Amino acid sequence: MKFSTVATILIVAIAAILALFQHGRITELRADNTKLVTRAVALGIPVETDGSPSGKSDAGNAGPSGFASRTGGGGATGSSAARHRAEAKTFANELFAMMRKMKEIREGGGRLALDAEREAMAFFQRFLDLDPAVMPHLIQEIRDRQDITDDEKREILAVSFMSLAQNSPESALNLYIDSKDLITDKGSGEKMLEMALAGWASKDPAAVLAWLETNGADLPSDVRSVGRRGAIANVFRTDPGLAIDMTLKLPGEESWKIAEGISSFVREPAEQLELLRTLDAKLGESTAGSNGAENPGQLLRLGLLNVVGSTLARQSFSAASEFIASANLSVADHEQLAHGMVETMHAVKEPGVWLPWIYENLPAEKRDNNVTTVVRNWTLKDFQSTADWIGTQPAGALRDQSTRAFAETVAPQEPASAAEWALTLPPSEQRTELLLKIRDHWQSKDEAAAAAFAIEHGLTGGGDAPPAGEARP
Repeated sequence: MKFSTVATILIVAIAAILALFQHGRITELRADNTKLVTRAVALGIPVETDGSPSGKSDAGNAGPSGFASRTGGGGATGSSAARHRAEAKTFANELFAMMRKMKEIREGGGRLALDAEREAMAFFQRFLDLDPAVMPHLIQEIRDRQDITDDEKREILAVSFMSLAQNSPESALNLYIDSKDLITDKGSGEKMLEMALAGWASKDPAAVLAWLETNGADLPSDVRSVGRRGAIANVFRTDPGLAIDMTLKLPGEESWKIAEGISSFVREPAEQLELLRTLDAKLGESTAGSNGAENPGQLLRLGLLNVVGSTLARQSFSAASEFIASANLSVADHEQLAHGMVETMHAVKEPGVWLPWIYENLPAEKRDNNVTTVVRNWTLKDFQSTADWIGTQPAGALRDQSTRAFAETVAPQEPASAAEWALTLPPSEQRTELLLKIRDHWQSKDEAAAAAFAIEHGLTGGGDAPPAGEARP
């Protein structure tokens, strides 16, 4: 049998359960991916990386209704419930017997033999293959054990939850509902819940939404919101109109985040713009509604434009600008595209190609702050390229603002260079303030040079420099 990379990691991780008990934490189960896969190969376990165990689907592991009745399905008959309880008791006895065996080996200072490791892995695969209807009974068996501590019970359930979240997310979520009082790791626990919901939503978003309708109140509110948004975002794959209808019923701020989720699988600007057109058709001529500024339709539209801008910024300027010209967008739409581009500039190789377009398409009151954000990030990433670009810009407001942002960024480490750039600016109150900041940074490095600089340029006022210690750009 072949296992996916994730499944292989989890199977190998069972060998660390003893260490988990010994140290009272689960961090040893989160070892490096490459190391575990290499170990699996060394043990003769073939690995594939298509994301699912060969020959299995999530539905095959979890079944259509998780723990028998989570989304409204019928309960098990008396005879089947008794069979599930018996299977859970047998499996629990084997689980604890194996843990005792591994613990004795480790406490004796020995290492697990190859056969023992393979036995542990095979057992763990059986755990992943358990009938979902058995899991509630297994949880109860773990709860009822008198020969292990509450901390050990929590660790067992946490490991089980982590494992199922990768392979059978519905079962993992149901396990959480049945044992959330014992899964107390808020930070990583919530992340695992979000991961389970996201994995399930990518395959069956309707099922996730139905499950959340029934069980959402038992989840942390942030996780519930993330799960709902992820499921609706996935509905956009097959039925954009339905997904838009769902989004319009949500609180306004969530619709913006749904737009962000859409970007993970609708990656071409033409497809993103088509979603925008579908939304416009739904909304009609006006996006105003009873919710005013928080209108979910308007926020979804702005979010989609933000995504389009972010996508375009990663393409060549010539192709992207041609696409924008053909899209027949409004001035307000261009502004939102520019905002999306600003948010992406830290990941773009040559932000200077886009900066003039961004500057031109932002309203006057937003230009300086956005240019400063882009130039500062670019300077910290590659100050020489930033300086070269500024040097090629024609005189004007864009060059001046870029120069100010560049000088402020390099001043903590290179005040002399920052001063040279600042002095290229035309005299103004802004330039004086910048020179004062540079002087203050300079004082921490060379008081004499700073004093001479202040005298030369008549800098007698107080400065307002940010704390020193920023990394050299």
